[in-house]
Amino acid sequence: MLVSINQMDASLISLGTVLHNAALMSQAAIDAIPENADVADEINVIELAIAPVDALAQLILRMPCKSDAGRAVRSRAQAWMDSRYWTAAEIAA
Repeated sequence: MLVSINQMDASLISLGTVLHNAALMSQAAIDAIPENADVADEINVIELAIAPVDALAQLILRMPCKSDAGRAVRSRAQAWMDSRYWTAAEIAA
């Protein structure tokens, strides 16, 4: 049975969509922090907001990839870990 490379990376590519949606939710939570929030509260909200995205990015980076699409997902995960996720997205657009 022949399996395309994209099928081999299907889980990885699917996680890329989950990563992006998690990043959007994280950004929305951070954007919703009130201007007058206490610094400690702000830090707690940020840490809670980014934790799921960090975990997904780390999982993606541990997964093997065989296709350009899979490598692109891993690149986006690495961009998140390097704090370049939004900048990298703007460059790619």
